[in-house]
Amino acid sequence: THTHTQHMNPHDDVAFIRGGALLSRTLYTNPVCVLTTFNPGTQQRNCMTITWLTPIDNNGHFVCSINTTRHSARLLLGPGSTEPRRFVLNVVAADMQAQVLAVGSCSGRDGDKFDRLNLAVCPIGWSYLQTLEQQASSARHSLKPKRAAEVALLRETTDLPALSAAVAHLLCQVVKAEESHGHHVLHCNIDLAFARASHWNGKHLAPISAEFPSLLTFLGTQRFAQMQPDPVTEPAAAASAAAAAA
Repeated sequence: THTHTQHMNPHDDVAFIRGGALLSRTLYTNPVCVLTTFNPGTQQRNCMTITWLTPIDNNGHFVCSINTTRHSARLLLGPGSTEPRRFVLNVVAADMQAQVLAVGSCSGRDGDKFDRLNLAVCPIGWSYLQTLEQQASSARHSLKPKRAAEVALLRETTDLPALSAAVAHLLCQVVKAEESHGHHVLHCNIDLAFARASHWNGKHLAPISAEFPSLLTFLGTQRFAQMQPDPVTEPAAAASAAAAAA
């Protein structure tokens, strides 16, 4: 039995990100993520650090690269995997640097990483599914088709672990896999995306103020850099500058 499952407080603020362009924006900055997966055949789950990913359009499509020897690659694409092949990109912030390095420093072949590293997991979107189900049970009318489809997809993917401490959860699907230079190059869709209100202003995935931890980018050799929005290009600052120049 997998341990360390944590259901978030329903009062925690979670934003559901709708629209292809906004889905793609979650990966514009190439943030450091922890990829989590679950293999239905072997009943194994795993997590790995990933930074080689990029959007390819404004419709929620992206590519990522995973070494063919990775245990996560085997769980996602190998024996026991089933179509559609789905995984979660957990976007992490600077307060998770130690855990991210630990995830990348051991293999899931040697045992469950979540248990070994004491990584708390939760449903995709934290409390979102629970909230929708409560609304459906108390509503006089059934959910609208889009909401009903969201509920159905989240119910189908309850075995996929997501990290409680992440600032965003992206539920992704592999559309096509190619091999190149010892790596799987995966063409993927973002099916659903959720973010903490602390890191989503309705348009951009980034801390909404300096009190919240920065997103990370990877420099190589276990070195990270922190990303913060440029205040000069903030909409309010730009509007003020334009008004002053008028």
